Amino acid sequence: SVQASYTLGLANEKLGNLDEAVRHYTRAIEQDGRYVPALVNLGGIYDTRGFPDKALPLLQTALEVEPRSYEVNNNLGNVYVHKTMYAEAIARFRTALAVKPDSRQTRYNLGLAYIETNQLADAKQVLTELIKIDSTYWDAYLKLAQIFIKEGNQQDAKTLLDTLLAKNPKYENREEAQRL
Repeated sequence: SVQASYTLGLANEKLGNLDEAVRHYTRAIEQDGRYVPALVNLGGIYDTRGFPDKALPLLQTALEVEPRSYEVNNNLGNVYVHKTMYAEAIARFRTALAVKPDSRQTRYNLGLAYIETNQLADAKQVLTELIKIDSTYWDAYLKLAQIFIKEGNQQDAKTLLDTLLAKNPKYENREEAQRL
């Protein structure tokens, strides 16, 4: 059955047996081409493995079935980023955030997509919101400081980076932050 194939795929994915997971998810999709959990998980495996072109049609089908799903929109946004289709990624991330506004990773990814499309005001707004939601999302400080530098606003960038390094002296990207 579809559920049995999906469950086997899920179990294999959790064990790290991705080839087996792909086989079972594919079998589930062959049985029901609109079974969203299998479409999402198989799409995720393909995208993680560096095959966004294989992930895209799976997640687009999942979107047709569940257009308001956080997981579908978020994962499709990630695929669009990997395909450098930033306008599409922004639309998916915005939909995902409308469903789940507390998702920090999605908010960060939306900020990155705005940066890639040079929509710096939107990027600043999203990254500032992220820091307000989670004052320990350290990479948001770094990206926001980079935007300030790009805009020629050295003082705000310095204040932000000083705050970052004071709050988290062991920040993994400390050297990059200090170079700015």
